Amino acid sequence: MKIAWCADVHIASHKRFGGPIESSINRRGRQALTTFRAAQQRAVKAGASAFVVLGDLFDTDRPVPQLLAEVRSDFATIGPKMKRVLLVGNHDQTSDAPGDHALGPLAGDNAIVVEKPTSFLLGVPGERETVLHLLPFRAAPARDWFADAVAERRNAAVELFSAGSLRASTNELLGFHLGIIDSKTPTFLRGAHDAIEVAEVQAALAEWEIDAAFCGNWHTHGVWNAIVAPIMQLGALCPTGFDNAGVDGYGTLAVYDTEARTTRKYRIPGPRFLVRFFDEIGAKRLVRLRR
Repeated sequence: MKIAWCADVHIASHKRFGGPIESSINRRGRQALTTFRAAQQRAVKAGASAFVVLGDLFDTDRPVPQLLAEVRSDFATIGPKMKRVLLVGNHDQTSDAPGDHALGPLAGDNAIVVEKPTSFLLGVPGERETVLHLLPFRAAPARDWFADAVAERRNAAVELFSAGSLRASTNELLGFHLGIIDSKTPTFLRGAHDAIEVAEVQAALAEWEIDAAFCGNWHTHGVWNAIVAPIMQLGALCPTGFDNAGVDGYGTLAVYDTEARTTRKYRIPGPRFLVRFFDEIGAKRLVRLRR
C-alpha cells in the first residue's frame, strides 16, 4: 500500500498578484486549485490508496462556495477510489467546536474529515495493514498535549484489531498539524504554541514504535532521520507570500510505501515567490531602464 501526504495548500483567491476573477475565483485561486489537482494526479500515478492533507487545505475558514465545489468535484473525478483524509488546520478552523471549520462540506464517500484526534485502519484484513494516527490542529500549546495525544491514539489503536493487540507486520504512521522546532529554528519561533520540539516527536515515535511521522503547519520543508523513525515536515504545497520566498522546499508530495517502509518525494509545480530573479537578458534590460 502507498499513502500520499501533502500539507498547507492554502486554496483561496489571494489578493496579492490575484489577477482577473472568473466565477468568484481569481488567478491565484485557480493556480492553487491546479497545484492541488496536480498533487492528486501524481498520487494516483504513484499508486496511492490514500491521500492525506495535513491541514490548511484552505487559507480561510470561510472559502467561497465555488472553491469548495471545485475541490469536491476533483475528489469525484481524480482517482475516485483513492481515499482522501483531510485534517483540520488552523486556517481551516473557526474554533475547536465540532464542525466549526471549512472542511465539513467535503466529507463524503471517499473523503474523511479529521476534526479530533483519530486512528483508523487502511488495508485488507489478513494482509499488511496500516494504522494512521492523526492529530488535527489544537489551539492549546502543543507541548501541553502532544505526548498525551500520541499515547491516547496508540492505546486506542488496539481496539481496531479483534486480537486486541497490534501485529508486528502492521505499519503505524503519525500525522499532525504542528511545526517542528530544532536547533536551526530562529529564536523568535522557539516558543511557538503551534510547534513541537523534534526531540519530543522522536521520543513519542520511539516509545510507541511508530514507523514514521508527517506534519504540516510551518511552510518550510524539513526531514529528520531519527534512528527509530523518520519525521518529515511537508512544507507548503502552495507558498502564500514573500515570507515563503524561493523555489526550494515548496510543492512537496510525499508517498510512503508501507511494504518497503520508505518515502519518495515528488515536487509539484505551482506558484513561487521570488525576491530577485534575473537572467542575463533581464539584467541588461534593468540597466537600460535605470539609465
